[in-house]
Parts: sequence; structure tokens; C-alpha cells
Amino acid sequence: MDEGTLPRILDENDLVLEDAETTMPLLEVRIEALLTACLQAASLPHGERLAIAEELVTLFSRADQVMQQVYQILQTTAAATCVDDTVTRLIGEIDEVRTTFALCKAQFDSAIFGDRGPFS
Repeated sequence: MDEGTLPRILDENDLVLEDAETTMPLLEVRIEALLTACLQAASLPHGERLAIAEELVTLFSRADQVMQQVYQILQTTAAATCVDDTVTRLIGEIDEVRTTFALCKAQFDSAIFGDRGPFS
């Protein structure tokens, strides 16, 4: 660091974004592993299938929460800094991730509830 350069102080948004960078890949890996197990769950005891389903619900909820936080930060940043093109691109990437997670959740719902869906 140069003599005249001060260290960057991270604000709450920076911390949320850093957390999202590490959390989302971990969530994705764990969800993928559980979905694979869930899709092969016919041979698992009922208690194990239920435990997998409960963990998936928790993981999907956490992933959605993280994506929503990042989305809100990006929108706020775009409005404050006029970097709309970059933020628009990032929001598009978040939307792609959300779509992927929605497809994973649909697989999960289908594996657990069949064609009836969770609220049929």
C-alpha cells in the first residue's frame, strides 16, 4: 500500500457481498448433492428422505435470502453510482442463478411430492 493510500473500510454491503461469494457456491454444491440423493431416495428409509427434504428446504430458503440481499445491494448501488450497465449485467446473472435454483427446487418438489405438488 502506498504511503498516501488508506486501507479500504468495508461497509455492511461489502460484507454481505463477500459472504454471498463464499456462501452461494457452498449452497449450490450441497443442494446438488442432496438433490441427487433425493432423486435416488426410493431406496432410502423414510426418516432419511425426510431429513434430506428438511435440509433442502432450509438450503433453498438461505440461497433465496442471499440472492435477494445481493439483488437489493446491486439495485441500490446502481441508483447511487450510475453504473447501470454493470449492475444490469450482474442482476441478469442473479436472475439466471435464481432460475437454476427454481429448477432444482422443482426437481426437489417432484421427487418429494410427485405430480401432486407440495400443496395439492
